Amino acid sequence: MDASLRSEGPAPRSLLPAFVALLVLSAALPARLSAQRVGLALSGGAARGLAHIGVLKVLADAGVRVDVVAGTSMGSVIGGLYAVGYTPAQLDSIITSVDWSRLLTDPVDRRDLPVDRKYTEDHYVLTLPIARGSIKLPQSVVPGQRIFQLLTRLTWSVHGVRDFRQLSLPFTAVATNLETGTAKVLDHGFLPDALRASMALPSVFSPVEIDDSVLIDGGVIRNLPAQDARALGADVLICSDVTDPLEPRDSLRSFADVLLQSVSFRIWDSQKFERAQCDVLILPEVRGFSSAGFTRARELIARGEAAARAALPRIDSVLARLAPRSPRTRVERPPLVEPESVLVTHVRFDSMAGVTPEFLRRVFGVRDRTWVTPRVLDHRIDRLYATGLFESVRYRLDPAPEGGPDERELTLLVRERAGGRFGLGLRYDSRYKASLLLSGAFGVPGFGSNAQVDARLGQQIRVGIGGSQTAGSSRPVALGARVDYVRSPFDLYAAGHQVAEARVDLGAVTTSLSTNFGAGGLAAVRVKAEHAHWGESVSAIDSAPINRTFYTAAAVLEADTYDRGLYPRRGFGFRG
Repeated sequence: MDASLRSEGPAPRSLLPAFVALLVLSAALPARLSAQRVGLALSGGAARGLAHIGVLKVLADAGVRVDVVAGTSMGSVIGGLYAVGYTPAQLDSIITSVDWSRLLTDPVDRRDLPVDRKYTEDHYVLTLPIARGSIKLPQSVVPGQRIFQLLTRLTWSVHGVRDFRQLSLPFTAVATNLETGTAKVLDHGFLPDALRASMALPSVFSPVEIDDSVLIDGGVIRNLPAQDARALGADVLICSDVTDPLEPRDSLRSFADVLLQSVSFRIWDSQKFERAQCDVLILPEVRGFSSAGFTRARELIARGEAAARAALPRIDSVLARLAPRSPRTRVERPPLVEPESVLVTHVRFDSMAGVTPEFLRRVFGVRDRTWVTPRVLDHRIDRLYATGLFESVRYRLDPAPEGGPDERELTLLVRERAGGRFGLGLRYDSRYKASLLLSGAFGVPGFGSNAQVDARLGQQIRVGIGGSQTAGSSRPVALGARVDYVRSPFDLYAAGHQVAEARVDLGAVTTSLSTNFGAGGLAAVRVKAEHAHWGESVSAIDSAPINRTFYTAAAVLEADTYDRGLYPRRGFGFRG
């Protein structure tokens, strides 16, 4: 009996540690399963990416909690704003209220142009950059200035956040390094820059420089950022993909179709791998929508909602298998409230060229200890950009050290326009018929200097060259000089019949002293010397040429607040 007891005794003691471990594991397992993080990956797709808003609406209504977000191109814009704290309803309101025409064409409002530039801008239909002594094609059709301003305005509350994992939801965006052709994961920095870089569609929007890298649209290399959502810690991954499918050959009818199809090859190389990482793949039916169809935003959002509703059973199945939960309950996300105004305690200038702070401070016009609203800042940025001297004008609002909740330090970031600008226009009138208008403008903004050469070629010839130097701060004054030459034919009539054709050659030298009153007014004093040569080129009677020299001095007042040069609808004009 003793032996049998001894042989059975050790067994319970040896099983005790295993039993304790099993209890601990069984207690920890539900906690681990409940901690499963749900990730959301949003693809690029230009206007079709607006369908992601519909997906977010359905997920929120169904009580599916999203823990991390990754986005590419338009997916990064929607995902980034969602990660900041905007609700799907707010995103819907923002997207459907945006003036997409202005956003995608980057017009400079005529009201913001100085008076002396309004006439020039009215007459040129095409402008191209001048760099290294020659005329170049631009890097893009749209500089993207207004998109920068919109993204900056919508993210005021998180300007001070440098680690995107510290947003309301951890977030990352994907861009493409233009020099290496590799993916650039943007999970830190200044959020508007990251969103703008991720959506920099090649040749449509200008590239963005971040950390010494030149970046373009992330869709070129990874249009669906599934692996990036996994890297953020997503255990369960829901993907919304609006990537263009490859078209059959009978649909490739133009060179643009062929070009887009060629670009899509690279996208689809990565797409198969990325889709394989998704636990749930939502494919909104957006094939019939154009990449530029932003005016159909409501339809696209509705397509996203329909696709997400159809995917809810699959989402339930995946979540139940990986992490058993209680039935879904809708959790209302409080709307994000951006500040209506902030107190700028200090203005700092971060220029990427030789632009002086004095010049920027004078044109920008925001002083230390000033309350500003988003509308005021946008107007100030518009005015600085309208000088034509900068490729981009941006700003950042950082929390003021030891300041209150409404106090910010404003940093103005400008990039000087390289070289100058070449303008091309056409003119037609009944006397001189068609004329070709040419212009070249060059500036050194930091020193207030600029120069311009312009010409009109046709029956009437005009050639001019001039420059100016600005001095002063509170009321800047420009000292200018200009030389012009004009050759004009005139018809001479007698008794209703043309009897001769004369030609007048006029040379003029003008000096001026001027000052602007905002963007709508100008006052100047001008002194001009002119020499005219009159000669009859076709005449029945020979006559001696006439030479005359004139000197004039004039005080000039100009006002121009018209909203457009041709057929204005608002504003007024005066010259005297």
